Amino acid sequence: MRRDSVSHVAACDLTMAAGVWAFAVAHAAAIQRHWQRRLVTNPGYFNGAIQLMRGGGIEGGVFRATFMRTDFKSFLYWRESGYPPAEAYDAFGSAILRG
Repeated sequence: MRRDSVSHVAACDLTMAAGVWAFAVAHAAAIQRHWQRRLVTNPGYFNGAIQLMRGGGIEGGVFRATFMRTDFKSFLYWRESGYPPAEAYDAFGSAILRG
């Protein structure tokens, strides 16, 4: 699946993976420092649960993907670090809804 194109699908088959995001565990101290700095500039941030896509693709008109749960501060650190390799994709829901 190309990541820079629009694909039409007939259905979505989405699952949640168990476990923790290895990137968040490996970078826990840096994530916490980053979070404390970001709270100074935006005290309204909430460290709620979010989902990141682990992998996916289109097979026979069906988009299949696995998601994993993490917290917002880990996602924010990953995003603001330039999305380093982390076995994850930012698949915010609006991208799916647009399709």
